[in-house]
Amino acid sequence: MLHGPYEFGGEGSPVHFAVANGFPPATYTSLLQPLTASHRVVSFPPRPLWQPVPPVTSITTWADMAHDYLNALEAHALTDVIGIGHSYGAVATILMALERPQRFRAVVLLDPAIFPRSALRMVQLMNALGRDSRLPLVQKARMRRAQFDTAQDAFAYWRPKPLFTRWTDEQLWRYVNVALIPNPDGGLMLAWSPEWEAWAFRTLYTHSWRKLSALHRTGLPTLLIRGIHSNTFFARTARGVRRVLPHAHYVEVDGDHLFPLSMPETTHPIIADWLRSQGLS
Repeated sequence: MLHGPYEFGGEGSPVHFAVANGFPPATYTSLLQPLTASHRVVSFPPRPLWQPVPPVTSITTWADMAHDYLNALEAHALTDVIGIGHSYGAVATILMALERPQRFRAVVLLDPAIFPRSALRMVQLMNALGRDSRLPLVQKARMRRAQFDTAQDAFAYWRPKPLFTRWTDEQLWRYVNVALIPNPDGGLMLAWSPEWEAWAFRTLYTHSWRKLSALHRTGLPTLLIRGIHSNTFFARTARGVRRVLPHAHYVEVDGDHLFPLSMPETTHPIIADWLRSQGLS
């Protein structure tokens, strides 16, 4: 099943954006709209946003999600792609570029969901023991509130949450307006269900370090941006990644894991300047 891209607009060489877990493509409008001055910017919705929504049992790993993206790029004849990804979308972008390096011109990784090797070994053990559902992030995602009476109700509920502390009201409203869809039983519900959000944490990709080494061997130009307050892409992890990807251009910004959403006015110029430096815009 293939779904058309979310079009941010623009013409020229294509940019594909792979979203973070739980955030529909339109949430990133402030970050990506400026790139349409020199690129066609698209984002293919991942399975949690397909209609009808497939069951979480329809795929098993993040690599399957990357295959979905590749199938969509091929179906829409998109080549010479600049792949940009945030969080687990950044990992999916790495996997896409490795499987079809000839389809990509460069990759931009925004606070990728790459964890210390010790943490990944623990996840592998939990998976082997069939206890992946006990992982804290999985349990938290499953308990996430998924229904609201109105959009204002959702905004009021999310506004004081630590996750959105650094967001402007305008950005939070954008999220409210795209994250919620009509509930058949009345009111509104999350378009990206808690079950699918939990799936991403339960199937955390544990081979990322090996894939980073392979990415280095492709020679694809790579930009890596980290939020210095990130609770996902830790400083010690970033140091290790930089050793594995010595050719990557590395930048830190004064933000948390969601800096592409809370700091688009800072993040976009970094991406745009780097693309110009590589002759990609």
